[in-house]
Amino acid sequence: MERLGDPWKGPRPTAAADRLWGDGFATDGLLAACSLTDWADCSPDEYAMVFPRLLSSGGPLADPLLRHLEACVAVRAWRLKRLDPEVPAVQMRSRTPEGVDPAALHRAWFADDRAVACLLRQLGLLRTSPERVASERRLLAFLDATLDLVQRGLDPVWSEDGEAWFAFGSGIHPAYLWPESAISPDRGCTAAWLGHLDRGRTALMPLAVAEYLTDAVLDPAGSRDGTLAAMMGPAEAPRLRHAAARRFAGGDPKVAFGRGRHRRLAAVGEVRPGTSVRKDALEHA
Repeated sequence: MERLGDPWKGPRPTAAADRLWGDGFATDGLLAACSLTDWADCSPDEYAMVFPRLLSSGGPLADPLLRHLEACVAVRAWRLKRLDPEVPAVQMRSRTPEGVDPAALHRAWFADDRAVACLLRQLGLLRTSPERVASERRLLAFLDATLDLVQRGLDPVWSEDGEAWFAFGSGIHPAYLWPESAISPDRGCTAAWLGHLDRGRTALMPLAVAEYLTDAVLDPAGSRDGTLAAMMGPAEAPRLRHAAARRFAGGDPKVAFGRGRHRRLAAVGEVRPGTSVRKDALEHA
């Protein structure tokens, strides 16, 4: 697949929920990834990928990623109020920057709430399951607490579950926040990819995602990565296994989660972001 324009001479297309995720970059090889040196040449969809020359060694989260995470948390908080208006929203810790309009940004993040669904929801004819709402609430609380720490100049403590749910909820590869996550770049990318599907997106399947799903998640004998298995649920396994086989055969499959499926996010409730010392604490000690 050809890229959309010269990737090194101008900005990539902006992300949109109705845009095919991966169009223009899902089949890129290692050379292309190693060549990217500027966030201005990277679309928000590509934040799920690891670009070695954009990784920082313990520094603050890059400004484009911080703005993306701030928008993510604001949109999810606004969406939760619509999904469950009778229950108070999560007590937010992070700050929403001026100029961020979550209502306007919602369409760019979620493709599973079109105009008809919005109308039915307003009329009380369409309801989200309590389990799903509870899962969304836990995921928002985790992302909000993580963003709060980042905004205050603190380092959220890395954990195996935390890195996966961060990628899943934000679409950002965790290696840009935690250097420890760079050790398993395929896992972070796969978690972010599953998050795009969970938000109603249709996505191309990168080879790295096909390999990780096949090796660690979709093994009929049992998943070695229970966290990512919980993100997709058992009903999606045959669909993803078939797409991975097509990818290995040289195809370029488009993947979407089934409508009305029961998406299992319960494991996120076990993740609680911790914090290390402030970045500059030792300098002032």
